[in-house]
Amino acid sequence: VGETARADRFSLNGYSKKTNPLLEKQKIINYKEAYACGTLTKISVPCMFYLDNFKKFSQKKARYQQNALDIINEAGVNTLWLENNSSCKNVCERIRRIDIITEKKDTYDNILVKIVDGLLINKNKPLQKIDKNISLGRSFNNKQYKDFQISNKKRSLIILHTMGSHGPKYYKRYPSEFDQFQPNCKSNSPQECSQEELSNAFDNTILYTDYIIDSLIKILQKQNKESFLIYASDHGESLGENGIYLHGVPVAFAPKEQVHIPWLIWYSDKYKKNNKITFKNPSEKITHEFFSHTIMQSLKIDSKTLKKNKSLIQLN
Repeated sequence: VGETARADRFSLNGYSKKTNPLLEKQKIINYKEAYACGTLTKISVPCMFYLDNFKKFSQKKARYQQNALDIINEAGVNTLWLENNSSCKNVCERIRRIDIITEKKDTYDNILVKIVDGLLINKNKPLQKIDKNISLGRSFNNKQYKDFQISNKKRSLIILHTMGSHGPKYYKRYPSEFDQFQPNCKSNSPQECSQEELSNAFDNTILYTDYIIDSLIKILQKQNKESFLIYASDHGESLGENGIYLHGVPVAFAPKEQVHIPWLIWYSDKYKKNNKITFKNPSEKITHEFFSHTIMQSLKIDSKTLKKNKSLIQLN
């Protein structure tokens, strides 16, 4: 689950700056016309896992009914939510979760990559040894980590809620080695920066997101199993266009910058070899409604709630 990323800032989508140098080398399918169902995380994240009538999405209703993660978990999938943002907005209340708490004020998303590596590849490494900045503020964190590692379930799902491009402190979302586009805004008030400085700071967050997604794909490649990765941002961001900054404009009136999101999918060679899989045309328009059903279809979940026509893949 991405945060505040804009489709038009991905070089995969034709952006002039090379913000996706790593993903351009991966065998991904990139959906260029993807749109969010909200412009706030508290709306978009529950909506991404909503299974009822998408056009009549209700944040209140979503909280008190089963979502896609509940169905997936009940189907016997080893499920875990890794949180590095502002919370799962009630989506993950009934599944295992690890909330990242660090001693540093700002937590980079690479900490999630390290935990995934520990869950899937280096299983002898305890959670507290993965990164010196992790603080197990909640006692259940380590237990959830170990329980996931030793599970003998045949299917697993890890959801990463990333910090991504969360504003307005874009310059705080990536380590120094990704500070490539200069000069960039280092103010907590984007209005104080020039358009060039603000754009460069935001574009550095996208460059870092490129690295995070590529790193996760490489872990799955190393694992060498039937696996897949789905990335979609929760919403976009205004960077001063028409005098608008950040996000949160009601979706019916929101500028395109706040709703046009990056969305890509990747499936391992083994997954594609062992399954007769077809993909939805990447030029077609999609919305967050496709998110959960694509995950469920990819995990081969047999449920009445699955809408196959709202999945980006079909297994024939």
